[in-house]
Amino acid sequence: MSDSKEAPPQKGLEDDARIREHERYAVDWKLAVKCPDWTSAEQIATENISKGGMFLRTTRPVSLGARLKVTFVLPDGRTVEVQAVVRHCTDPEESARSGRPVGIGIEVEEESRNELLALVEISRIRQQPDSSPAGSPVVELASLPDAAGVAPGSAPSRLPTGKAAEIVGIDFGVTYSSVTVAIDDMVVPLTGESALPRIPSLVYFTKKGEPLVGWKARAKQADHPERTVASIKRILGRRYSDPQIGGFLQETPFKASAGPDDRILFDINGTPWAVPQIVAKIFSHLRAMAEKQTQMPVTRAVLTHPVTFDDQQKNALIRAASLAGIKVEKMVEEPVAAALAYGHGQGKNEIIAVYDFGGGTFDFTVIDMSGDHYRVLATEGDDWLGGNDFDLKLANALADAFWRKTEVELRHRVVEWQRLLLACEHAKCTLSANDVTEFEFPEIAVGAEVVCLKQRIERATFERLCLPLFLPTLEMCRQALRSIDLEPRDVTEVIAIGGSTRIPFIRRGLERFFDRKISDQVNVDDAVGLGAGVYAAEAAGHPVRGAKSVTE
Repeated sequence: MSDSKEAPPQKGLEDDARIREHERYAVDWKLAVKCPDWTSAEQIATENISKGGMFLRTTRPVSLGARLKVTFVLPDGRTVEVQAVVRHCTDPEESARSGRPVGIGIEVEEESRNELLALVEISRIRQQPDSSPAGSPVVELASLPDAAGVAPGSAPSRLPTGKAAEIVGIDFGVTYSSVTVAIDDMVVPLTGESALPRIPSLVYFTKKGEPLVGWKARAKQADHPERTVASIKRILGRRYSDPQIGGFLQETPFKASAGPDDRILFDINGTPWAVPQIVAKIFSHLRAMAEKQTQMPVTRAVLTHPVTFDDQQKNALIRAASLAGIKVEKMVEEPVAAALAYGHGQGKNEIIAVYDFGGGTFDFTVIDMSGDHYRVLATEGDDWLGGNDFDLKLANALADAFWRKTEVELRHRVVEWQRLLLACEHAKCTLSANDVTEFEFPEIAVGAEVVCLKQRIERATFERLCLPLFLPTLEMCRQALRSIDLEPRDVTEVIAIGGSTRIPFIRRGLERFFDRKISDQVNVDDAVGLGAGVYAAEAAGHPVRGAKSVTE
């Protein structure tokens, strides 16, 4: 193409990337994509426009749904910055077996498409006529404070410099927990020794009765499930005689009994532990994480809680925080916190639906956010349905197949069964990004032999297994909307949070039910914690970009 042709306006080439007005927290990753020539620059931009995304080679582990700020470095040294979301991840083990490259598939968000259109035009003008093949783009991935997907054991992420709010936000979840803080006008998740913004809500007790929390407990869980307390949020604030928790107490590895006021006590190496005392160990771990990263005392927090928590459960949550040396300044419902993270509650009148499918529970909440106030209009849910049930479905199917082959019942072997559940959790996550996974579970003793459990699992098979778990959630959504005389089309926006919403068939089903694209501008695992951080910043009088005061 001739150099004499007048170049179109270079929109977006010299300006900063467009940022949402309500963005108040850091993106998960920064990406730098180097374009060796103008042909490759055109190819990159065209793929993002026509194909909806592009594949980038990187060995860094990145989670689905992670938010990216991508900087395209052009041949003349100038840059174009866009916002993107991770839509696909290649599993390294499968890549080694299949020969396919390791990397991530990203989709540039709608707000940045104009920059890509301009990049295509500029690239075409700058190209010289030649027959040489386009150079391959080179990707460099650098972590920001929210280092999504970094393997445990990495160094903690470095916080951005600036003034930190005096109050942190804490999201105590059934499966994972997190702590967030506002740095200047941005809310960021904090990390511990694992460099991950979330820790497992697990407490492992050594033979001496000493507790280990988080990733250290997760490392022990597979081999010592008999000494690990998991999902304890389910029974926080409940009484021993509550019929709904009988099954949970039977499966708990420690002997449970009724204490004063019918409270639950666990006998751990001869020492009685109340449920808030165990939860306090998780809060203490989060507090230590926050103090190490912020280099300041952390004694005040905003806590999130399910809409369905009654006063006894809320008081038990406050008690656990108090035992960890944390004063609870305010509490906020989890779906409201998620809506804050998505930028709602800024003076607009909106009806927000929050579909929360986490590891241990399911909740659907409809919220009226009018002006600077909010009101929960309806909620439905199941305290005993979560992503763990997907792991269980797959594990049962594999255990049945293994029994037919060997007549060995893995469900009767405590250690092997726990390892199988953890392996199925990994397979579930892999199938969210890939159509098939090769499941291999080695070293199962069958008599004098050691047998390996190998199985090719297709995404379609996994979906058929788990569809009966998903369909009731849609019925609960329908019931909640009907209770307030609303139809799915009456909702302003649908927010999907919780790790289970990464599963492709769940997201497709939601989009069909609500007849719209589901908002995904926030990492589904971090939304509640980020919202707690926004609320904590407001409680501390610490201005956050675009935030408005929200009152109960």
